[in-house]
Amino acid sequence: MTANVRILDGFEDPAFGPERWNALVKRSATNVVFLTWEWQRAWWEVFGRGRLLLILAQREGSGGVLAPLFIDGGMAFLVGSGSSDYLDLIGETEDTELLKALLRAALRAEPELVGFRFYHVPETSRTGAQLRAIADELKLTCVDEGELVAPALMSSAGTEIRQAADRRRLVRHERFFQRDGALTIHHWQHGDAILRHLPSFFAQHIRRWEATCYPSLFLDAAQQSFYRLLADQAGPAGW
Repeated sequence: MTANVRILDGFEDPAFGPERWNALVKRSATNVVFLTWEWQRAWWEVFGRGRLLLILAQREGSGGVLAPLFIDGGMAFLVGSGSSDYLDLIGETEDTELLKALLRAALRAEPELVGFRFYHVPETSRTGAQLRAIADELKLTCVDEGELVAPALMSSAGTEIRQAADRRRLVRHERFFQRDGALTIHHWQHGDAILRHLPSFFAQHIRRWEATCYPSLFLDAAQQSFYRLLADQAGPAGW
């Protein structure tokens, strides 16, 4: 069955809005916050450069595959590159015909395109193997530029997680606050509540790291802007 491929009209495309985008993320092997419509849109608004190129390939009755790309300096990158732990093509990446249709569409849309740089794709994803399998047919060459370590929390390590949380040093600090003052924990999920506390959070984070070799991310005004925008856009989702 022939794939139907189209280029979306940016993040505001009325035919493929946040609900459909995020539903496709949930069907992906790489189901992470960094691929959600909210994260991707906020990242593009703050850090985007070059030309946005969102390509959707579908078959009748399938969710399809979405390639959230931008073109810069003759190369295609995944939206979020450089500021996300994990990235990937979104959707049914096991379908090699859809992947070929996506890449061909990108090459047609950008005749001067030199290649694709798919950063931050996890080793557990099918995408790398699938791209290697179709590269020759598309007259492309796959090059592995190496790997980066990314954080992961394994739910199967429940006992170890509890033991780490109960370490004597952490418990001692908690008891200090309980003994000498009030210790109250709040969980905020909605944007308006989170936004009210972001300035103090940024300031605290900057103070916490200023005496170390790892200065705070939030010394960069763009990073503060990104998280404000993300809180505003993702707030209604109630994450």
